[in-house]
Amino acid sequence: SPLPSVIQYARDSHTLTPPDDYPAILETLKSIGFLTHLSDEQLTTLAHSTLLHRYGRLEQIVQQGRSCPGLYYILSGQVELTGSDGKGQQIPLTTLKSGDVLGESALLRNQTSLYTAIVEEDLTALFIERASLVATAETNLRLAKEMNRFIEQRQKMVAAALSNWQPAILAAKPTNGAAL
Repeated sequence: SPLPSVIQYARDSHTLTPPDDYPAILETLKSIGFLTHLSDEQLTTLAHSTLLHRYGRLEQIVQQGRSCPGLYYILSGQVELTGSDGKGQQIPLTTLKSGDVLGESALLRNQTSLYTAIVEEDLTALFIERASLVATAETNLRLAKEMNRFIEQRQKMVAAALSNWQPAILAAKPTNGAAL
């Protein structure tokens, strides 16, 4: 019978600790246009409930008709927003990139997303939890007004894109003069 063997591994425990993203998250939040007027205390509170999320190509972040758990601020990568035409076909609405926001329906009680968001290029985004953002907006009238304005703009963009959408018609020309 084989002799029992014991293998010992030495490891450095600090290699198992995730990096502390808090300082970078706080600095990024300070630079986001609609958050720049918040107090240091409000920004600190938001930073503690903000996570760094990474998504790969073709991952779905937000699904139309479902509620969003929070707001995403894109740091890098691209996301395509699509909406349903009511017949099950997905219509391209717009592409979002670094500096753009999605998931704004999270700020509205009992509101579902008007679009689906699919990653086009690997994405890194800050994710601000709904409860923390709502609590901050409830104590900061300016933030509440700016977020309402943003939500209205996004709703108008989605409605306009869906109403103006025309399916691509492929015109085939007969090569031998015969009718199709």
